[in-house]
Amino acid sequence: MAAISVPVFQEYRDVLTREENMTQLRLNDDQVNTIMQFLATVGKPTSITYTWRPNLRDEGDNMFIELARASRSEYLITSNVRDFLLDSDLNNDDIRIVTPGSFMHEWRKRNE
Repeated sequence: MAAISVPVFQEYRDVLTREENMTQLRLNDDQVNTIMQFLATVGKPTSITYTWRPNLRDEGDNMFIELARASRSEYLITSNVRDFLLDSDLNNDDIRIVTPGSFMHEWRKRNE
Protein backbone atom coordinates (compact mmCIF):
# COMPACT_ATOMS: atom_id res chain seq x y z
CA MET A 1 0.00 0.00 0.00
CA ALA A 2 1.26 3.49 -0.79
CA ALA A 3 1.25 6.07 1.99
CA ILE A 4 0.21 9.62 1.14
CA SER A 5 0.21 12.88 3.09
CA VAL A 6 -1.16 16.29 2.18
CA PRO A 7 2.30 17.79 1.46
CA VAL A 8 3.34 14.81 -0.69
CA PHE A 9 0.01 14.83 -2.56
CA GLN A 10 0.45 18.55 -3.29
CA GLU A 11 4.04 17.95 -4.43
CA TYR A 12 2.88 15.25 -6.86
CA ARG A 13 0.28 17.65 -8.29
CA ASP A 14 2.85 20.45 -8.57
CA VAL A 15 5.31 18.21 -10.40
CA LEU A 16 2.69 16.75 -12.75
CA THR A 17 1.31 20.18 -13.70
CA ARG A 18 4.67 21.70 -14.62
CA GLU A 19 4.39 22.71 -18.25
CA GLU A 20 7.49 20.74 -19.31
CA ASN A 21 6.21 17.59 -17.58
CA MET A 22 2.73 17.89 -19.06
CA THR A 23 4.27 18.31 -22.50
CA GLN A 24 6.76 15.47 -22.13
CA LEU A 25 4.14 13.11 -20.68
CA ARG A 26 1.46 14.35 -23.10
CA LEU A 27 -0.99 15.03 -20.28
CA ASN A 28 -3.89 17.43 -20.17
CA ASP A 29 -5.62 18.85 -17.07
CA ASP A 30 -8.30 16.14 -17.06
CA GLN A 31 -5.67 13.38 -17.16
CA VAL A 32 -3.73 14.99 -14.30
CA ASN A 33 -6.96 15.15 -12.28
CA THR A 34 -7.59 11.46 -13.01
CA ILE A 35 -4.08 10.56 -11.82
CA MET A 36 -4.53 12.62 -8.65
CA GLN A 37 -7.94 11.02 -7.97
CA PHE A 38 -6.31 7.60 -8.37
CA LEU A 39 -3.57 8.51 -5.89
CA ALA A 40 -6.17 9.81 -3.44
CA THR A 41 -8.14 6.58 -3.80
CA VAL A 42 -5.31 4.05 -3.45
CA GLY A 43 -3.06 6.02 -1.08
CA LYS A 44 -3.22 5.39 2.64
CA PRO A 45 -3.74 8.81 4.26
CA THR A 46 -1.00 9.41 6.79
CA SER A 47 -0.79 12.34 9.17
CA ILE A 48 2.59 13.78 10.00
CA THR A 49 2.26 14.69 13.68
CA TYR A 50 5.79 15.95 14.15
CA THR A 51 7.84 18.40 12.17
CA TRP A 52 11.40 17.26 12.71
CA ARG A 53 13.51 17.98 9.69
CA PRO A 54 15.63 15.14 8.40
CA ASN A 55 17.92 17.80 6.86
CA LEU A 56 18.49 16.27 3.46
CA ARG A 57 20.43 18.23 0.86
CA ASP A 58 17.17 19.16 -0.87
CA GLU A 59 14.75 20.58 1.70
CA GLY A 60 11.86 19.48 -0.52
CA ASP A 61 12.81 15.82 -0.02
CA ASN A 62 12.37 15.93 3.77
CA MET A 63 8.60 15.47 3.49
CA PHE A 64 9.14 12.05 1.89
CA ILE A 65 11.30 10.80 4.77
CA GLU A 66 8.76 12.20 7.25
CA LEU A 67 5.97 10.33 5.45
CA ALA A 68 7.98 7.11 5.30
CA ARG A 69 8.69 7.31 9.04
CA ALA A 70 5.12 8.25 10.02
CA SER A 71 3.63 5.45 7.91
CA ARG A 72 6.27 2.95 9.03
CA SER A 73 7.03 2.22 5.39
CA GLU A 74 9.50 -0.46 4.50
CA TYR A 75 10.40 1.29 1.23
CA LEU A 76 10.80 4.81 -0.03
CA ILE A 77 10.61 4.51 -3.82
CA THR A 78 12.22 7.33 -5.77
CA SER A 79 14.21 7.97 -8.92
CA ASN A 80 16.21 10.38 -6.80
CA VAL A 81 17.97 7.85 -4.54
CA ARG A 82 21.24 9.75 -4.50
CA ASP A 83 19.80 12.83 -2.79
CA PHE A 84 18.41 10.68 0.02
CA LEU A 85 21.73 8.97 0.67
CA LEU A 86 24.42 11.52 -0.19
CA ASP A 87 25.64 13.68 2.70
CA SER A 88 22.80 12.44 4.88
CA ASP A 89 23.29 12.16 8.63
CA LEU A 90 20.14 10.07 8.91
CA ASN A 91 20.05 6.48 10.02
CA ASN A 92 17.68 5.04 7.43
CA ASP A 93 18.48 1.40 8.10
CA ASP A 94 14.79 0.66 8.64
CA ILE A 95 13.71 2.24 5.33
CA ARG A 96 14.95 0.87 2.00
CA ILE A 97 15.46 3.76 -0.41
CA VAL A 98 15.21 2.26 -3.89
CA THR A 99 14.41 3.16 -7.48
CA PRO A 100 11.08 2.10 -8.98
CA GLY A 101 12.90 -0.51 -11.10
CA SER A 102 14.71 -1.98 -8.10
CA PHE A 103 11.47 -2.12 -6.13
CA MET A 104 9.66 -3.93 -8.96
CA HIS A 105 12.52 -6.43 -9.23
CA GLU A 106 12.39 -7.13 -5.48
CA TRP A 107 8.59 -7.31 -5.50
CA ARG A 108 8.59 -9.82 -8.34
CA LYS A 109 11.16 -12.00 -6.56
CA ARG A 110 8.94 -12.07 -3.46
CA ASN A 111 5.58 -12.49 -5.15
CA GLU A 112 5.99 -14.54 -8.30
